[in-house]
Amino acid sequence: MAKSVSKSQFDDLLTLLAISIFIDGNVANSELEVFKKTVSRIKLSKFDVPKLSETQAHAWFNQHFENTRTVMSGSKIDFDTKLSDLLDRIAIHAKPGALVHIIHMISLADGSLHQNETKLIDFVKQHWGVH
Repeated sequence: MAKSVSKSQFDDLLTLLAISIFIDGNVANSELEVFKKTVSRIKLSKFDVPKLSETQAHAWFNQHFENTRTVMSGSKIDFDTKLSDLLDRIAIHAKPGALVHIIHMISLADGSLHQNETKLIDFVKQHWGVH
């Protein structure tokens, strides 16, 4: 039997992707669309993950809106620490290269790659040793 991710592990994955929507200070519909399509269609973990429809992915985003913003609040050092902790928890079961690619796709969905999006991608790549 395949190993499954817990609800908190799944929430961590989705939180990372949601951060890539928030990081430029604008929640673009195009970025949210990529998030919903990705979550509903792509295997995000080496383990079994719950399958969400696009509607369920959108509901998750709305329900976790404030929590995601909380992860991003505080000083840069606070954010880096919270992000590192999140990445460490995700690394246990994630496909790092695939997640970096998805973050990049979400970031580009609004037609531009904001400086904070680039910093997020670089931070994640460096943390996970993805090139």
